Amino acid sequence: MMVSRGWSLKELLIAVAIMVALVALLLPIGLRVRTAVKRADCKTRIATLGAWLVQEYSRTGSLPITEEEFEALARRAGVEPRCPFNGEPYQYYAAFMAPYGADGTPLPDTHQLRREWKVFITNLLKSHRYHPMLQCEHCYDPKLSGKVVEHGWSGRYRYPIFSNEVKIKDRRFLGVNFYGCVGYYNDVLLLQIITLEWTCRSGYNPGASRGGRLSTREEVNELERAIQQGGGSGCW
Repeated sequence: MMVSRGWSLKELLIAVAIMVALVALLLPIGLRVRTAVKRADCKTRIATLGAWLVQEYSRTGSLPITEEEFEALARRAGVEPRCPFNGEPYQYYAAFMAPYGADGTPLPDTHQLRREWKVFITNLLKSHRYHPMLQCEHCYDPKLSGKVVEHGWSGRYRYPIFSNEVKIKDRRFLGVNFYGCVGYYNDVLLLQIITLEWTCRSGYNPGASRGGRLSTREEVNELERAIQQGGGSGCW
């Protein structure tokens, strides 16, 4: 008849050390798997929403131009229009915004102004495949993983801060273009063009009081040329 005995202190320490080693080994693997699953989920959401937006344009000749219209389309598509990592809504670039007048007040929101916006944003997206129509502001190009030096906090969500060697033209985040192609797109250029040619087309600079300035046409053109030459998403 065998008699059970308690564990010695040495045996307990060995068992604890083995458990700690297993956790240290498996935790990074689990995190990588979790990240891969959420990245795949984000890509599926972006692709599905992009396909529905393309279909909507083919059917009506217009894109949704309010967040409410976009969210209604997402509900019809059965897709949550937000990043699975942090729950933040995707950046939808076709959402209407009233431009500033020369005195800094937004122009009155009229049907005519909305028609102008539809023509402006649709022509911009149609003629430039390297502009995203919809974009996630969290899922950056995996090629930049080694360039993230830390994460900042916006007050609502974490965002990556890249090393100095990552230039503005190299910033690429998951998105879909007007033609339904999912890839990693620059997250700066399109907003600069919208600001220059639409939001601040009167010349008013909302950041002047803080020492900010508007990008010039020459600077925007230079960035656009650099992005065109860089390619990278496989969508242009």
